Amino acid sequence: MKKLLIILLGLVFSNVATSTDLKMYVETSELGSIYIYIENIGSHNHLILTKKLAHVAFDIKTEISPKTYVWRRDNKTIILKESIEKYGPVLLKPGEITFISNQIINSESGTVTYKIRPAWAKLHGTWSGTLEAKY
Repeated sequence: MKKLLIILLGLVFSNVATSTDLKMYVETSELGSIYIYIENIGSHNHLILTKKLAHVAFDIKTEISPKTYVWRRDNKTIILKESIEKYGPVLLKPGEITFISNQIINSESGTVTYKIRPAWAKLHGTWSGTLEAKY
């Protein structure tokens, strides 16, 4: 069924990245669009960010993550807490799959890294970690 769905959508399966609880799938279409899916393969719920993530590109590597806003006070860098609603948070329960929307990556092949830094995640109550996959 999965292969049939992929064929019907005209997608070409590229790669899979796995952390302890999450698995990331990256697919490319015949037109060069990138599709990123995240599956909860663990036994705990995880809050995953799915929209308006910042892109940082280095040649054929692209990292997507939320922007980190900071304030300098008394020679200390303070991460600012913000509403995470703009990032499209999805509570991903075990066995569920979500997708990262509107990811435009201008490369025919490369590596995508989905990264939520621990300090940012702790402040905002989301999953933290890194998922990386080639396409």
